Amino acid sequence: MVTEERLLQTAFHESGHIIFTYLTGYSCDGCELLDNADGKTSLNFGSDLLLITGITNCIEEPEIYNGLDRKVKAHYPVVSHRIIRILLAGSIVESVFLNGGVINDNMEVEVSGPDLIRANNVNQLLFQIKKEKHDPNYIQNTMSDLFVMISIDEMWNPISKLAKELANKRKLKKQEIEEILNITGFFEFIKTV
Repeated sequence: MVTEERLLQTAFHESGHIIFTYLTGYSCDGCELLDNADGKTSLNFGSDLLLITGITNCIEEPEIYNGLDRKVKAHYPVVSHRIIRILLAGSIVESVFLNGGVINDNMEVEVSGPDLIRANNVNQLLFQIKKEKHDPNYIQNTMSDLFVMISIDEMWNPISKLAKELANKRKLKKQEIEEILNITGFFEFIKTV
């Protein structure tokens, strides 16, 4: 049986993905906590969907990225940075939740499953394209940046409110998500960053 605490942990994980999806200029169509305590979040990447699909699957299915138009591929650096933040944010936020909402220097973060595979694919693509110019600590440095960002009340408070509402209702539609982000001042905050 899945405990309420486990559902709340998943809700924080999914809320991390959602918050950074909006922060990077995309949106979320909805989120649901499943009976096995997994989360199912539908992110809307708009016109970047095909490029993101190519980037995040570049190792297993290189033909997707390779088949993209040159003009679409030209956006890969910006889009790669956005998507890796979204992928890693779930695990970062979950780790902070498991640590009682406190961020410290020696926090352990477990990135696993599809998030890990896709983040590694993004990193690998950046390495293949940028070669020696690619930061060998790109994932670790991005994770450090995410910790700094979520330590800001204007980030953590909306994450927390969204996670608690998701754990309570088990399913949120886009309108409900955006209402929470509006009420918590998140939309006003992201205009300033």
